[in-house]
Amino acid sequence: MKKLRVIVFLCILMLISPLVSAVRFSQDNPPLGVKRLLLQIERITRGMEGKVGLAATHIESGENISLNSDEFFPMASVFKVPIFVELMARVLEGEFSLEGEIRIQKTDQHLGSGMLATLNAPGITLSLRNL
Repeated sequence: MKKLRVIVFLCILMLISPLVSAVRFSQDNPPLGVKRLLLQIERITRGMEGKVGLAATHIESGENISLNSDEFFPMASVFKVPIFVELMARVLEGEFSLEGEIRIQKTDQHLGSGMLATLNAPGITLSLRNL
């Protein structure tokens, strides 16, 4: 059930992404665009179980939006998503190869509940594909 919630949340994030880019922040009244976007996000998340947190900055205008910004949410592996997206973009550009290897030192490991917790060697070399 917990995995289903995560999948639903990620799907909603993918649905919200076009909304974020589609909203135009008028120089005359930037708060109106921000308010409209926040209302749409609240409407989408209203019926969900649990709490949804969101923070975003419109790069061109610098306007910020947030939902439940005073709450703390465990990150789990969410931080890996933008890293993966950037890595795959660089693979597509030919800068990296999925077969390229990365040496992970013991000091690079921050053990949680993932597979790295089972690797007790002083360090390991993994391909980008395996990471």
